[in-house]
Amino acid sequence: MNDTPVRRGLTFADNRLAQQLFGEYDQNLALIERDLGLHIVSRGNSVELTGGEGAIERATDVLDALYKRLEKGENLDRGAVRGALKLAARGDSSLREDLGELTIRTRRRTIQPRTATQADYLRAIRANKLTFALGPAGTGKTYLAVAAAVAAMAAGEVERLVLSRPAVEAGERIGFLPGDLKEKVDPYLRPLYDALHDMLPTDLVAKQIEMETIEIAPLAFMRGRTLAHSFVILDEAQNTSPQQMMMFLTRFGEGSRMVVAGDPDQVDLPPGTISGLADAVNRLRRVEEVGVQQFTAADVIRDPLVGRIVEAYASRDSRASPATPVRSAPVANPSPRQPASFSVEIDVASSNWPERLPPVEELTEQAALAALKEAGRDLFGNYSVAIMLADDAQLADLNKRFRGRDAPTNVLAFAADEALETLEYSRSGNVRHLGDIAIAYETVSREAAEQEKTLAAHLSHMIVHGVLHLLGYDHQDRVEREEMETIERAVLAGLGVPDPYEAGTPE
Repeated sequence: MNDTPVRRGLTFADNRLAQQLFGEYDQNLALIERDLGLHIVSRGNSVELTGGEGAIERATDVLDALYKRLEKGENLDRGAVRGALKLAARGDSSLREDLGELTIRTRRRTIQPRTATQADYLRAIRANKLTFALGPAGTGKTYLAVAAAVAAMAAGEVERLVLSRPAVEAGERIGFLPGDLKEKVDPYLRPLYDALHDMLPTDLVAKQIEMETIEIAPLAFMRGRTLAHSFVILDEAQNTSPQQMMMFLTRFGEGSRMVVAGDPDQVDLPPGTISGLADAVNRLRRVEEVGVQQFTAADVIRDPLVGRIVEAYASRDSRASPATPVRSAPVANPSPRQPASFSVEIDVASSNWPERLPPVEELTEQAALAALKEAGRDLFGNYSVAIMLADDAQLADLNKRFRGRDAPTNVLAFAADEALETLEYSRSGNVRHLGDIAIAYETVSREAAEQEKTLAAHLSHMIVHGVLHLLGYDHQDRVEREEMETIERAVLAGLGVPDPYEAGTPE
């Protein structure tokens, strides 16, 4: 191609739209100049381009495409300009095509794909019941999925949106933070809230959440449900275990769609734990109605610095390990293998407990540690459990919001990470939080009287029962129930507590 500089003039019919196209102080034109290596001079509603023929062709495509967006009433920001430049750099025909079919209009903004990969991603979401999105941060994986979900709900294609993330701690501990459980896990879900608020008015989001047509919840709360006529998004999916991923995917119900998004290179699971995202993609890549979209650093649509950072880290990792797999690498078992150590955090949230049972904190810690040591024999590392000694009102609130039951209950267990496989290796030097247990004074006290037990004995049973739930035990079928009850009897016998199942069984 001839490298001799050429000139081309472009004129746009609407002077007002032309000024929006050029940007304040011609900042959009300056961005195009730097990216394509040419010179642009604006005069009124016209521009003159000077540079190589190929660069001028791409600049013309970019300016024409952006002007068409303005004619349709769409907003234009620097991100849209960068996206158009990315399409032009690849010579992608999507830049010249009418992207109306892929345009998503929400109450607050109009959203279009900014790269060819994003366009393919939106097409994959529409064509498949289940879509995996893999790639680095800043590529629009989650944002576009939320946009597609909002659009599907507005069009009546689904009845509700369910947005979820695994609450995996990257070096921090959850413990008993101030506030209720929702306030505790909300920081993990903040990116999902941010995406929703970017597309819908704040009061509408709050109303939809209250009506439960939009649900934002940790992955742990998906167990046991069937999500029909829903658009379901799992974000940060690289931080699931294969068991958690299978649990999530099998929530799929009639008339639903799912998007599973994550970055296989940013796994926060303990060393030696296989990422459920990588495992699922390997298993399902060729299954009918399942799509897989791979993003790269070239698709980053945040500030260009983000793309350069991603590329720098990828380059470093490739030098360190030429064949880095799409999962956290297994490590050899520590030698010598040390038994697990456990700690218990206790929050006395109801004064009834110490008034009726003065040594309640000592008793609570003793029962929890006994259950942890008995049922956690195969673990090693450092683990913690938090126990809230509450009242009926607090348990009723938690039970309604997180279990859908409008009534108090004796004990609730909220696992920080349900799959035991993710607990097989503890992070070096860190304490891993197993989860939280909440126990209601009035209900436990009443049950103890009805079953002719002491309050101390029944509380010990509730604590042991809750701890076993955190460690993955359940009583949904006969085999699981018998295994769980056998362990409970053994632990309680060691504490001098009679067999609890002679009088009754907890929920």
